[in-house]
Amino acid sequence: MKKSIVILLHAGYWACVLIILSLLSGASTINFVGITDDGPSYGYVFRLFVGTALIPALTAFYLYYFFLFPEYIKKKKLGRTIGLGFLFSVLGAIEGSLYLTIGIKADLMTRMGPGIFIEIFSSIIIIAALSGIMGFIMKGFLTWFKDMKVKEELAEKNHQMEMALVKAQLDPHFLFNTINNIDVLIQKKPEAASEYLNKLSEILRFMLFETKAEQISLNMEVDYISKFIELHRIRSSNSKFVNFKGCESNLTVAPMLFMPFIENAFKHCSDKKSDNSIQIEIKTKGSEIFFSCKNKYDVNKKSIGTDHGLGMELINKRLLTLYPNSHNLNVSKSKAQYEVSLSLRTNEH
Repeated sequence: MKKSIVILLHAGYWACVLIILSLLSGASTINFVGITDDGPSYGYVFRLFVGTALIPALTAFYLYYFFLFPEYIKKKKLGRTIGLGFLFSVLGAIEGSLYLTIGIKADLMTRMGPGIFIEIFSSIIIIAALSGIMGFIMKGFLTWFKDMKVKEELAEKNHQMEMALVKAQLDPHFLFNTINNIDVLIQKKPEAASEYLNKLSEILRFMLFETKAEQISLNMEVDYISKFIELHRIRSSNSKFVNFKGCESNLTVAPMLFMPFIENAFKHCSDKKSDNSIQIEIKTKGSEIFFSCKNKYDVNKKSIGTDHGLGMELINKRLLTLYPNSHNLNVSKSKAQYEVSLSLRTNEH
């Protein structure tokens, strides 16, 4: 929501409060015994309502708005929230009482008497609490509205990214090179060619059908990655240039979440003749999934990161959409090695 609209919302709320207070002031004939000698004037009654209502309401409203609601969202502790809310209401009542003492008559508190003071002070606390609750509700509404707008925008971007993701995975160069390699194997090793052809068929089936689901089992994702790596191995004379450690788990994950990083590693790996030039690992701990991908790269070539297929910005947005506040992505380069580390917290146990 635009800042101008938020300001108008606050201004409208307090305009309504002031109108109500003015009407109550004009219609009121309140006269506390011992406080006035000639009966209440309009100005006197209005100042009385400023001290008993407006100041406590303002104080509590914005304490609830700026501090209590964020504290509740952060801690999610209802008892703590109620306790802090009561303290904020008391603080608003104290400020109102000080105004009554200083702004009307210096000896107001003593002339009022302890019984009347306690009654009025309790009433001010209730007024402050009600205003604070309104501030809490308004902040909650604005936060909810903002989150809804962000989610709508991210959902649209995520849809676009998903389409781009599928298109990126159906890379014609990868398909043509794989088919050509299989064609060579048909003459030399027909059994191996048949095996790789089946893997390619399963990969295409996975990309076209399984990626439509919002979540798939981690086992399925690991199996797909394994087949993808096997097809890359046949393109190298050294099959040990890539080391993949998967895992078995009942956790679920968004399909092809790790593939952009893996494709990037194969694309930019500078030495496929050495063992472990690419190291990929997926593991779990409780409800968390940990992914890491390392590859050697030539520091003299074009810097990695300028061409990621989907692009790092889109990948970050996809992660933000799918795992808001529950993922941690780190990308680093050191000693001719490019490394991606990603951890995800799922809601599963």
